[in-house]
Amino acid sequence: IFKYYYDQGKADILWDADEYYLNQPQQEAGMFLRNNLKIFSASNFQFIEKNFKEAKNIQLVSVPKQIGQAQVVKQTLQSLIDQQIPLDRVAVVLANEKLLWPVLQQLPESVEHVNITMEYPLRYTSTYAFIEQLIQLQIAFAKQKSSSKTIYHHDLVALLRQPLFVNYLLAKKIHLNTDKVISQIKARNLSFISRTVLAQLFEKFYDVLSPLFVQASSIGDFSTLLINILKDLISHFSQQQQTQQNSLELEYLHIVLKNSNRLHDILARYPHFNDIHSFRQLFSQVVGSSTAPFIGEPLRGLQIMGVLETRTLDFEHIILVNVNEGVLPSGKSINSFIPNDLKRAFGLPLYLEKDAIYAYHFYRLLQKATDITITYDSETDTFGKGEKSRFITQLQLEMPNYNPEIKINERVANYKDFPEEKDKNIVVNKDQNVLSAIFEKAVSNDIYGGFSPSGLLAYKECPLKFYFRYGTRLKEPEEVEESAEANTFGSILHLSLETFYKPFISKTLSDEGLRSQANNIDQIVNESFVSFFDNNPPSGKSILQLDVVKVYVKKLVDNDLRFVKNLLSQNQYVVLKQLESEFGAPLEINIDQKPTTIYIKGKIDRIDSYSGLVRIIDYKSSVKSIDKFTFSGMEILFGDKNYDKQLQLFLYAWLLHKSGYCEADKIIACIIPFKEFSEEPKFIQDAGKNPFRFSAELMAEFEAKLKSFAEEIFNKSVPFTQTKDKKAHEYCPYNAICLL
Repeated sequence: IFKYYYDQGKADILWDADEYYLNQPQQEAGMFLRNNLKIFSASNFQFIEKNFKEAKNIQLVSVPKQIGQAQVVKQTLQSLIDQQIPLDRVAVVLANEKLLWPVLQQLPESVEHVNITMEYPLRYTSTYAFIEQLIQLQIAFAKQKSSSKTIYHHDLVALLRQPLFVNYLLAKKIHLNTDKVISQIKARNLSFISRTVLAQLFEKFYDVLSPLFVQASSIGDFSTLLINILKDLISHFSQQQQTQQNSLELEYLHIVLKNSNRLHDILARYPHFNDIHSFRQLFSQVVGSSTAPFIGEPLRGLQIMGVLETRTLDFEHIILVNVNEGVLPSGKSINSFIPNDLKRAFGLPLYLEKDAIYAYHFYRLLQKATDITITYDSETDTFGKGEKSRFITQLQLEMPNYNPEIKINERVANYKDFPEEKDKNIVVNKDQNVLSAIFEKAVSNDIYGGFSPSGLLAYKECPLKFYFRYGTRLKEPEEVEESAEANTFGSILHLSLETFYKPFISKTLSDEGLRSQANNIDQIVNESFVSFFDNNPPSGKSILQLDVVKVYVKKLVDNDLRFVKNLLSQNQYVVLKQLESEFGAPLEINIDQKPTTIYIKGKIDRIDSYSGLVRIIDYKSSVKSIDKFTFSGMEILFGDKNYDKQLQLFLYAWLLHKSGYCEADKIIACIIPFKEFSEEPKFIQDAGKNPFRFSAELMAEFEAKLKSFAEEIFNKSVPFTQTKDKKAHEYCPYNAICLL
């Protein structure tokens, strides 16, 4: 059509191009223009210019992550403002539309007017994410074969944390504390949540909210439910004070509702789309591919636009953001059912033609500009992300030869106010405020007061860890355990053993009694296990862990049977004294040269007696090859981490001695490791490899060393520092705070 009118002399064509990419056959940016010039054969082509022969300043900036690139935009804009350059001569061009919100949030305060000339994809909005989460619940229901459907805790928590879900609650006048519900899910360790439990969590609001959390009877009903939710949200936002954020959210809701109505009509017309997976795919295609247009003032202020929106526009100052390979150009992915071979055979466009279009837009944008800043994301991963676009590499290789007046500088972004790199080691100097919470705990003799052996070992392992736990009272992050983690697994094992041996407290262990109780092992372990999972039966990995606990209990029982039999042959008996018993004792120390009483408290897993001896038993899942059990002196006991388990047993022995439970020379102490179980427990040993016998003199020496150890905690000249042991740091609950 164009050629017909051109040949008739009724039309003229104005070409917008530069000789640089037009006259070089290998330059892909001029591919279509060169083809058109052959079609419109004429001697005079207007507006073919030589802009790339003029001086230009191009800054290439490598910076990690989206927020880093937004910071570069902010710095560059502030520099232009400081130079008093009018912002209507500046364009921020986003190769990646996801960067719109980071860039808007980082704009300098002096930017008054902004014109956004681009469309924002709905798939990046909170409205789309909210609907996606509701669809995910239905997909989870569809996968379950049983009639009693449950909700996976991750799906429920993700929905409860959705900002639009909170607004939906407000729209329905439901005053539900979502944070409290999430806390209950974690506290009760709810992995899969049934309707009954959901009713407990939502209480009186369950009836109103239940349609969102049950499987829809049909896809049509689910589509209707989504439309009603969107209408409720639109009504809610319409009644709110119209802030910029509310206005945008309302705009997104209207567009999603319009597309959802369209999708509902499709489902009514084609009833064979009757499963949730088809619905999700259609939702992704119909709604996910839609965009929200922005309307601004095109004649003034800063222009923010996408690459395609820059066509035919000229700016002196360009900030081109996120020019990475796979973003600009976007790569080989083309949404088409037609294979490349067929496209090539019939002369249809391939990805090469698509790249040529973006190459033209790239060079066309730069040809009239004199000051250009181009950023790219430098963060790399397994899939090659972080590679700058080949368009940038072409500029770097070709421009110095084509026009030396085009200056290209590449740099890594830096923040002018960013402090110099400091030592990563964290040191907390002690003062009254830092020590107040620790002091309060140490001098208290109530149920939660005093230092425990594990607390003292934490200080020995890493003083900073001790400070985080007791000085700042930072709690470890609480998460739902789908299967028993290490701590929970140990707690289940301890509870199972306590329940099993409870009937024998203050009694002599006998072969007959142990064998009779052994018949109850399965029931005892099952009940102990489900008590940690809100009485839900184990599933998946938990079933294996349940069997492991049963094996561990049976191993200990079998070991006790052999031990009882062996003692009986010597006319000796073993009496079970106590299980999971708390012991505490005062310790007199000096704090700031003032005598102060603190308390040491510990729970001993098991105490029994035989042959005139009192045996302390501590249950451990395993011991390491580096753990030392031969006593070698007090200094090494308190100084070497390989003696931690021995130190813990010493503390238990000292607690028994101080509480007057028995004389020191009658105490022996051991660990029973379950993972690598042996018939003989791991006793603290003397030089002759015999079970170590304590004494009153040794306990006095230990107490003196314990006193100086505790005094160091309150010594203000000794700061809390972090460990240098990388393995200890790796498993520390606070390792996200201090990077070793």
